[in-house]
Amino acid sequence: MTKKFKFFLNILIFISLSLLIYTLYLKSYITSLYTPTGHLDGAFQTASALFRLANQETLAKYFFFYLGIGPLYLLYPFFKLAGANLAASVLVSFFSVKVIYILTIFFLTKYSFKGNITSTLLLTIFFIYY
Repeated sequence: MTKKFKFFLNILIFISLSLLIYTLYLKSYITSLYTPTGHLDGAFQTASALFRLANQETLAKYFFFYLGIGPLYLLYPFFKLAGANLAASVLVSFFSVKVIYILTIFFLTKYSFKGNITSTLLLTIFFIYY
């Protein structure tokens, strides 16, 4: 491969990944705004814990969280940035699940194909949209 071809390949990969992340963000944002309220148990459990953290209540002293402290503290900064309301909680939850799913598929395929980045990206994109 020539340097010029590698350069364009890297730019193409960067643009593709940027568009993918933006698409996932938009899907998560739309889902957070148009969430049916009939099944808000899971969404409200996450939102309730995030609301309590926003009110400076201490985890395990004032309330218990069903997923443990790790996911809650990972979601909290993004929850505050997104507006600290129920829609922000759903947005952050959906977006983080999608990003972790993509990273899992990416690393599983990367180590399966022993560093072949083209196959890895193609399979990752296939599994995302399949």
